Amino acid sequence: MRSVHDLIDALRASLGACRLVAFVDLNAELVLSSSADEKPPQEELDALASMVSMALGLPDCPADRAAPGSIAPDEVIVLSPELSTVIVRTHGDEAEALCCVCARSQDVEIVRASARDTLNEIAATSGP
Repeated sequence: MRSVHDLIDALRASLGACRLVAFVDLNAELVLSSSADEKPPQEELDALASMVSMALGLPDCPADRAAPGSIAPDEVIVLSPELSTVIVRTHGDEAEALCCVCARSQDVEIVRASARDTLNEIAATSGP
């Protein structure tokens, strides 16, 4: 059975232009595991975990950011001139997400689909 770290390493390697993949606990706003050529400083991982949690509306979305009756998204894509950041949340357990930071040239649909597959595989390996 492959570990979470092995799975996110394989995801990052399969994408080619992916700089960082992080497995995030949304409630704790904590990166549980990450894959990168060079390990980012802890402060960077902490900021990433907070951003991922905020983007997905967890743990508490401030009232001024949420429309009444709104539902937090399962996926968020953030594009900048140089980077594409793709975030996907688990469907069954809303407390975990994968965040992929890739070069802008990377196809975000491939990243999204691959991240979703990896997240499903993580859920299957850590299930009951």
